[in-house]
Amino acid sequence: SGKVLFIAHRRELLDQTAEKLSQHLPRLAISIDQGERRADLEARVIIASIQSLTKRKNDYQPDLFSVIVCDECHRALAPSWVEIIEHFHNERASGALLLGMTATPRRTDGRSVLDLFDLVAYEIAKPELQDLGYLVPIHYWAVKAALSLNRVKRTAGDFQVGALSAVMNTPQVRALTLRAWEERARGCKTLVFCASVRHAHQLAADFDALGHCAEVIDGRTKNRQEILEKFRRGDVELLLNYGVLTEGFDDPSIQCVLLARPTTSPLVYNQCLGRGLRPAPDKTHCTVIDIIDRSNHQLQYGASQLAELPRGWSSRGRDPFRESRAISQIKVTDPEAFLAIRQAENLEAI
Repeated sequence: SGKVLFIAHRRELLDQTAEKLSQHLPRLAISIDQGERRADLEARVIIASIQSLTKRKNDYQPDLFSVIVCDECHRALAPSWVEIIEHFHNERASGALLLGMTATPRRTDGRSVLDLFDLVAYEIAKPELQDLGYLVPIHYWAVKAALSLNRVKRTAGDFQVGALSAVMNTPQVRALTLRAWEERARGCKTLVFCASVRHAHQLAADFDALGHCAEVIDGRTKNRQEILEKFRRGDVELLLNYGVLTEGFDDPSIQCVLLARPTTSPLVYNQCLGRGLRPAPDKTHCTVIDIIDRSNHQLQYGASQLAELPRGWSSRGRDPFRESRAISQIKVTDPEAFLAIRQAENLEAI
């Protein structure tokens, strides 16, 4: 019955939330507090950036809101988020409902969002979301390369950028990447995740040399909106980036996600994968091409781990999440049969 505060960390997330709410609830008064945009305190829903709230929290009475929604709440353990949550969700505003939403509850640092949000109100897996029409199935292809990731240093819980770029940005690995895309997704509208900014630009030049229209967005791109609009219209075939479009980018018409950057982070992997799973008219699936280390490097995180399949599993174009669900429904009582399932590398071996 009261006001709602919706908190996110990127401008794109704020604008998309306002747009979606307006589509479904056109009479709802919505206002945005971010940067130069100041919220109308009379609005029923205020959508605010965490950065602006940190500076302006005293403009709001702590008991103003009855619902506080934290988007991408795996970030809410950061000091700036904790400061804002404590301002609005304290003894004076104890009646406020604090709600966190995330598709990536696993953090790289091992901490859990349950430290802050102690009750899981609702949880749903990818196969169920596919069944309900909220996500499209995956055609998953793992491309194994001699990357020697065991020699790549790690920082902040993931492969070190310069070292990983040196591995992925060789002519041989780039050629393998291009060949895999042409074999599995040629002509598909593709979002490409790269190992570094330099890798993104050189891989884009390789695609252009083969006659494919490719553009790059990085942290210094001045005409970002223009490039994104061209990609949304289909004028750009491949959009390459490093660390820019992982969160907050929403283009349901993406047909392929090309993962040209191995990662040890479940959070990063899941976010990259999710960019291509939104449904769109005439979209039956999303092709996912994953460039991985041939040695099945123990720290590299991928679709097998995300779908809780055995490491080294080969989906051969099938959806790993549906495969995992099918395996979980197999009833076995014999220990040898159980072990055989755990050691299998594909459905044909079961």
